[in-house]
Amino acid sequence: MAELDLAQVVQGITSLFTEDNHFVFWYDEDADFEDNIPAIASQLSQPVVTVMPNNQFEVKIRLTEMQRNGESALVYSPKPEPDLSLNLMADMLRYSKRYAADALTMLKEELGLTQPDARDFLKQYAAFFANKERKQRFAKLNYNDQPLELVLLAALAKAQSPALGAILQEVIQSSLDDDNEVLAQFDKYGALDVFWDFARKAYGFDGDHETLKYLFTAMFLNLAYDQADRGLPAKLEAYKLGRANNAITFIQNTRNVITCREPLQRVATTVWEFINGARLFEGMDMAELALIDAFPQIDRVILKWVTARLLAGDYGAHAGRQTIGELIVNRLGRPYGENYASAYQIQQNALALLTVRPSDKPADLSAAIAGYIGQDYQLDTSYRHFTAACAAVAPELETLTEGIRAKVENAYLNDFLADSVRNWTAVYTAANVPSDRYQRNFYRQYVSVSEERTVVIVSDAFRYEAARELQAQLDARDVMKTQMQYLVTGLPSVTYFGMPALLPNRALSYDGNKTVLADGQLVNSTGLRSDALKAANPASVACQLRDFTGMNSQQRKEFLAGQKVVYLYDNQVDTTGEKAVSEQSVFTATQTAITQLARAVEQLRNVSVVHIIVTADHGFIYRYSALDSANKIVIDDAAWEAAGGIKKEQRYAITARPLEITGVSHQRLGELMGNDDARFVNYPKSYNIFQAPGPSQNYVHGGSSAQEMIVPVLDIRTRTGRSAAEPAKLHDVTSAPRITSRDVYVQLMQDSALSETVTAANYLIYFEDADGNQISGVREFRADSRAEAKERIQRVRLTLKDAKYLNGRKYMLVIRNADTDEMQRTPYTMDMVIGGGFGFDI
Repeated sequence: MAELDLAQVVQGITSLFTEDNHFVFWYDEDADFEDNIPAIASQLSQPVVTVMPNNQFEVKIRLTEMQRNGESALVYSPKPEPDLSLNLMADMLRYSKRYAADALTMLKEELGLTQPDARDFLKQYAAFFANKERKQRFAKLNYNDQPLELVLLAALAKAQSPALGAILQEVIQSSLDDDNEVLAQFDKYGALDVFWDFARKAYGFDGDHETLKYLFTAMFLNLAYDQADRGLPAKLEAYKLGRANNAITFIQNTRNVITCREPLQRVATTVWEFINGARLFEGMDMAELALIDAFPQIDRVILKWVTARLLAGDYGAHAGRQTIGELIVNRLGRPYGENYASAYQIQQNALALLTVRPSDKPADLSAAIAGYIGQDYQLDTSYRHFTAACAAVAPELETLTEGIRAKVENAYLNDFLADSVRNWTAVYTAANVPSDRYQRNFYRQYVSVSEERTVVIVSDAFRYEAARELQAQLDARDVMKTQMQYLVTGLPSVTYFGMPALLPNRALSYDGNKTVLADGQLVNSTGLRSDALKAANPASVACQLRDFTGMNSQQRKEFLAGQKVVYLYDNQVDTTGEKAVSEQSVFTATQTAITQLARAVEQLRNVSVVHIIVTADHGFIYRYSALDSANKIVIDDAAWEAAGGIKKEQRYAITARPLEITGVSHQRLGELMGNDDARFVNYPKSYNIFQAPGPSQNYVHGGSSAQEMIVPVLDIRTRTGRSAAEPAKLHDVTSAPRITSRDVYVQLMQDSALSETVTAANYLIYFEDADGNQISGVREFRADSRAEAKERIQRVRLTLKDAKYLNGRKYMLVIRNADTDEMQRTPYTMDMVIGGGFGFDI
């Protein structure tokens, strides 16, 4: 008999008898207490009924009779509990209590283990179950009829589920070396060999080295060559997996687990270094490399290739069927694309700038304006995005795009900007600007004639090209309608001339230094501008945009109440550009302004403002490369004195008489301002600057160019209520929805092109069985096409796990919106002969 006091046994049995429980079953597997049953029976109030394998029917009849009479009994057996199919007491056991007098049996009962080998399992891993926390973790994970050893591994790894994949996801949180913390736990409790046994069965991992480094090397190599649609080369035969599909599925699924993305990337990098990936993949064709995303370093190879193509001027190069532009977009959407986003964005914007041909030399000012607002502004946008991407690129990625900046800088400055400014100045005169395009007529043309309340947002130095980007963002929403117009500033194209021109005025006058009067009044502050607005319409007000956006909704309503005209001023772009310490961030500030202006428009819509106009006082020119002496025009003292110099800045000079200097043109100030001012504004005919003091050199404005003088008038009409826009829908258009191999190719179609009522959406694509269990890897899919219908169909490959599948049974293709979790399922018929099935989840 086991070392246990009989009094304790009697007490334990007695406690199990209750008003609702009349039978206590005790299976004494090793007959440890068989000799003590008479003594125990003498101390019990209930009789003892002994059951043996050969008298179950007799005992069952007796117990049934006792139950009918409301009697109780201890049902004792000196034998193990029979299997369910042989146990005639099974039904009574379900509503009765069990008793066990040894630790293993009690633990088995506590954990609810019914497997025939449960005692041996508990005995083998007694050290593990000696800890309460580990025991509770095991109990929580013991579901879904998984092998007990797999549940044990999951508990030791602190995995989320009793599946090998979940265990491996915990394993990769540590290193692949011998000091792996999870494997150390397996080894400590004698389960390390069990772990490798599961790995062999699930992945067909039969290498000579049972180490994590070899296992994951095999997994990543099989994924890489599978993606390239190639078999493993002979020299890598040792890494061939018998069940590679399961390894591929594990990696694809794990990439979608946020907590595993960084560890999995670290594992991929370790493998890459272990196999000397740079040498291994150097001979692979770019068409094949472009298909691989197993290793983050593949992106480095691709980035170098794209850089080489751009530097060689080979803009039409292909990687397989993909153009360079398509390849970049594809890689940005891949698992490691985010890591290399700034480098790819450098290449993407460089490609756009290098391949867009500027408009032809204009015959007149009208053609110059049409060329710029029709297409040339896009080059400024590409240069802005390119320069911002260069500023944001991580130091370790700079070498991957080395040389592109110099090429783009040269192309932008010499092939575009130089000609753009030269062509503009060749045809520009104040007289050539149509009167309805004078900036000084803005209030009269756009504000005073508006019957509804009009909110004007004046963003200092908000260029036309930036406004077009803002317009595209607003047009994507069906609650807004926009129309883009333009105005031409006077000269100099600076704040103190542009801001008064946007106010109501009958006459503008330059009062010297940095002062322009509107109808004889100072308007160089928000308060004074508000006064000027009220003079034209008492129901007017002005404030800084940041003050308005800082209000809550009720405060905004109160601020706007009773107002017919509202001016909101934003100056973040100009403030950033005009400081030497921050001018290099002017393009970043421009992007921030676009975002904040879009937000301000939405805030205005939310308080029922229907009519909004976004405009600017002037634009600017920015170049990244430093100016040298050849880019600076020197005005010597004699020339300055002869011209009667009044004020000089980098892009303009105001004088009493024209400056007689080569490369400099001039306009009479009176013609520019619509008065009789006889002074002159002088400006470079090129993008050069005057040698003049100033905090910034690369960010300049005030001169004559489309970039400085064409300002946007973005007219916005809003409507209240919720947007009717919906995310782009996907559906399966596969002609024969059947599964004939583990690699399943499905055809997905985006129902409608992106528009103001159709927005981009992210989807997860995978297969699942009838019980909702995922049986394939997960593919991420972004529905963002604006193409024609036939071009909105894409082929996606999904890889099934190795498992037992039943031919003729339906399995579901799931298309799940990653943002809303909305799902659609398409049945696929299994039609292949598949082996597999391991008796455990992988």
